[in-house]
Amino acid sequence: MNKAQDITKKIARITQTIEENYPELYRILEEEPFDDNLGAPTKIKDVDLEAYLIRLEELLKNHIKNLDSD
Repeated sequence: MNKAQDITKKIARITQTIEENYPELYRILEEEPFDDNLGAPTKIKDVDLEAYLIRLEELLKNHIKNLDSD
């Protein structure tokens, strides 16, 4: 498995976790459910995928932290 595939799988897992367990957070992602068959004509770089994964992880972590502080 190459790096992009690994990152894509992680993005899919965290997106699914958000969708299933934190629907209020999922709604603010402002995107369609993750699709790893994008078919886009442009190539997405590994660094872009990594940055997106990090943003999703931070978003989820901060959301959980805010839930715990309420």
